[in-house]
Amino acid sequence: MVTPVGAGTSLVSWGSRECELHDREPFTTPHRLHETGLFTDEALAALMDRYPRERLQVFTMGSNPLDNTQWAPVDTTGVSGADMLRAAAAGRLWIKLMRIDLVDKEYAQLMGRAYEEIWSRYPGIKRSYLRPLLLISSPAALVYYHADAYPTMLWHIRGSKRMWVYPAADPRFIEPELMEKIYAGEIDEEVPFDTDYDKHAVYFDLMPGDLITWPLNAPHRIVNHDSVNVSVSVQYATERGEKRALLYQANRFLRSRVSFRIARKLNIAAATSRKREYLAHYRVDGRAPGGMSLVPGGPVKTPF
Repeated sequence: MVTPVGAGTSLVSWGSRECELHDREPFTTPHRLHETGLFTDEALAALMDRYPRERLQVFTMGSNPLDNTQWAPVDTTGVSGADMLRAAAAGRLWIKLMRIDLVDKEYAQLMGRAYEEIWSRYPGIKRSYLRPLLLISSPAALVYYHADAYPTMLWHIRGSKRMWVYPAADPRFIEPELMEKIYAGEIDEEVPFDTDYDKHAVYFDLMPGDLITWPLNAPHRIVNHDSVNVSVSVQYATERGEKRALLYQANRFLRSRVSFRIARKLNIAAATSRKREYLAHYRVDGRAPGGMSLVPGGPVKTPF
């Protein structure tokens, strides 16, 4: 229940400073979601037990931030919420509960209440689009260098992590054509990374009660410290963000049409692309070393 933070108590610190900095530079501000009681092990295990598996994604990764090819799906068939938490503590896993606002009324009300406070002070964030997802991740787990197509906020709740944020709209750190492909849905958000980029980044060591946001399309990456981490990531909409999306999508459309016409003239037009499917070689296993074990009989298609 959300009893520790009463109805008359503010959930987030959002005032003139936050309004001024929003989408201009990365910054943190305090929140109180971690005080609600909705993010204990017991609450999270129960939530995952009833969560639709097509909305529950699990991935594993390596330890080298330069090699994002080790990012791989992990199956969750028949795995309890408690076992997923044990696996997160033992392995290198990233658990994503997509669209918690559509699945659980209490979490939806909590995030709605938090954003009502922001909306009341900052109309630049639209009410028409809000996409929260719950993240549970292992000690030392990482998020590879990537750029989001939507404005995003990260509400950190448990554990600690370091986040690097790099300059936005700078072709030195992400090529415009890659952003076009991200907006067009042709590739995932991960893009090439060089450790020299860190010279141009700012970083934050996030603790429970930190809310962080950053400029639209600013590349970033994350490495957890030595504890299980819990956060809520929220995609939202702004007028600038919607215009940026239309621009990149239009550019990609025009570029693709030209490329297709050239390919057709050369008789090398590619086949129509299909929706991506995830095949998992491993299944979440809280009792196995590394938090996962091989899927018997070979890889399986994940529900997501």
